[in-house]
Amino acid sequence: MESQSPGVRTHDRRLLVFVLVSLFLANIVQWAVCRALHLGNPGSMIPDLRAFFHVRQWTDSWRPMMKSLDYL
Repeated sequence: MESQSPGVRTHDRRLLVFVLVSLFLANIVQWAVCRALHLGNPGSMIPDLRAFFHVRQWTDSWRPMMKSLDYL
């Protein structure tokens, strides 16, 4: 087998650095930000997000509206 040229090795090293930095930013920095803002760990934010995005029904019942449209 032929040895790799210096340009290929440089590209491989840059790709490895990119992957490692991406993993670092996606995991450790996110954890640190949550920790600094006293949000707990990132996994504990899921119930809060669900509660925030939950669409509440602001009427007592959908039945009167549906009857007025003759859907029931």
